Amino acid sequence: MNKTKLNLTMLLVSMIFIACTVLDQEINVKDITKQDTLIIKKHSDQDNVHGIKIKISGTIEGESRISLLLNKKDYKTKKLTGSFSFTWGGDWYSDSAKIIYQPISAKNGDVIIQYYFKDIY
Repeated sequence: MNKTKLNLTMLLVSMIFIACTVLDQEINVKDITKQDTLIIKKHSDQDNVHGIKIKISGTIEGESRISLLLNKKDYKTKKLTGSFSFTWGGDWYSDSAKIIYQPISAKNGDVIIQYYFKDIY
């Protein structure tokens, strides 16, 4: 295999590995009819955090709002209704993150938050 093909293969393998990051922690909104503040944290054995990936999924009968806070302000916000599944991610330099769940007219359902803090290793 020539050097160019080897470099392209290594790049492809690296990209697949990054794209397949395992969301290894999970937390749920306890009661979807009440506001909830969820604090998510890195694993205690992780080094310096440089990124975050959060997948939020579930179903809501009615409507709710969920927000990821950065410096005590809404950073990313999404309205939740019916079945939903979406991912937030990007650079993140804190060992924890705060997520605020706010019901608007939610009567029933569930909200599952899976997440992973990316560190150097």
